[in-house]
Amino acid sequence: MKVTALILLIFLLQTNLFSQGWIKQTVSTSSDLTSVYFTSEDVGYTIAQFGEIFKTTDGGTTWVEKTSGASTRLNSVHFPDDSTGYAVGVSGVILKTVDAGETWTMQSSGTTLDLEQVQFLTTTTGYIGKRANGGEPESVLKTANGGIDWVLTSTGIVTDFYTIYFTSVSTGYGGGQTPVGGDSYLLKTSNGGTTWGEQDSNMSGLLLTLFFPSTDTGYAAGGFSSAVRTTNGGSLCEKMTLPITGTYNSLFFTSNSTGYIAGQFEVGSLPLIMKTTDVGITWEKQVLTEVGILNSIFFVNDDVGFACGRVGLMLKTTSGGVTDVADENQYAV
Repeated sequence: MKVTALILLIFLLQTNLFSQGWIKQTVSTSSDLTSVYFTSEDVGYTIAQFGEIFKTTDGGTTWVEKTSGASTRLNSVHFPDDSTGYAVGVSGVILKTVDAGETWTMQSSGTTLDLEQVQFLTTTTGYIGKRANGGEPESVLKTANGGIDWVLTSTGIVTDFYTIYFTSVSTGYGGGQTPVGGDSYLLKTSNGGTTWGEQDSNMSGLLLTLFFPSTDTGYAAGGFSSAVRTTNGGSLCEKMTLPITGTYNSLFFTSNSTGYIAGQFEVGSLPLIMKTTDVGITWEKQVLTEVGILNSIFFVNDDVGFACGRVGLMLKTTSGGVTDVADENQYAV
């Protein structure tokens, strides 16, 4: 009887944990968390609106703040390997670490404008998307020596680059909007950012996030419930139909077919995560019980993922966000 009771207790505990889907983690800050990145299932980083950088070494159970040297909003963090990482933000701030986030040093960006997203293809070659400068079309920064030098690249179009994604050292995409008129733009380079060509994004809203799980298959999303996919490297973008209207701030795909969108409902400050398992043909809203807009989502593997957002909100899943709790009336709109 005791053995049977123990087995039943273990089953109930596992079922309860599984049913939670996304579980809130404690980050000791009331600042908005803007980006999250993990180098392993245990080690990860998140950044915030007043220059804060937090690190976890136990899979998000505890987060420790590290001295960044910055005091303004950081927008994006990326690690090309376990030790080397970069964070960028407003007023041209670029930070680099070479000791797994224990210490950070400031790099010279050559601009005082806001830097929106950073991505490194190797420890030395990286790109940053930035805001346009008073009508000048320089919207991308590139380094080939680990940030010792950052070179402004002209896209030929006056565009605020809110997001950037390279599938290789030579092929990359940038998205955002024109400062005047607010038209959505999707640009592509095939020569490492030297020249850029406009693609038809087929989006009606501001382009905020890009993700390419493979060379030709990519996804873009943003404001006004706008989301598209391409299977031919951006030559044709097809609109996706999602069940919830809102602003889609972040994309992450664990494979060509399985991916997530994080953001907020159209009305109110409710967090939103949707999942697809069929290359974006259908999407399902996942169960969330917290309040706060989500800014960034990141998955370590097929099951373990994190999402962060407003007022220190950090969520974790160990089940790919799946829950066995009925979704009835959950944030009904």
